[in-house]
Amino acid sequence: MSKTVFVVLVSTLALFLPARIGLFLTNSQTYGGLAWADEASDTDATDTDDSADVSTEPATAPPDIAGDWSGDVDDNNPDIGERAFSIEIFQKKSKFNGNWEIGSGLTGSFKGKIKADGESLTLKLKRKHSKCRITAEGTLGETAAPDVAGIEPVQEPEISGTYKASPKKCDGAEGGSFELIESVD
Repeated sequence: MSKTVFVVLVSTLALFLPARIGLFLTNSQTYGGLAWADEASDTDATDTDDSADVSTEPATAPPDIAGDWSGDVDDNNPDIGERAFSIEIFQKKSKFNGNWEIGSGLTGSFKGKIKADGESLTLKLKRKHSKCRITAEGTLGETAAPDVAGIEPVQEPEISGTYKASPKKCDGAEGGSFELIESVD
């Protein structure tokens, strides 16, 4: 065994064994001169150890934005202008991903994150079969839309923001604004 492998092995054991030996001795029972670890106590102790982990998630749960969203994207390049835009979001805690489509038939995927304030989000979009990459900053909110009877406005979840694109890699798309409303089944 090489000296390096031996040092790595000893270091790894030194990190984990003292805690396990201490846990064993703390939660053990003696039967006929032999010490046995109490499994229930061992489980409780490891559960307590897990709570000491530092989490990067915000203290409050992020809003649920999973689902289908549709609206418009308005590019600063007048040759592109306004187009229909839709996304499908899959969410796990404050992170999300999914697929997008622009009315002209362009499609791709994206990744994103809801920031700790619970209202701001970032997106990184990739166009399928292209080197086009788009970055976007958005805000979660609500928009007023008339209800079916037209009597009172109805509040609908909304994501709005701005995006940046590389015109050379994104067929002239420069950047602009977007607005999405959650689709209701």
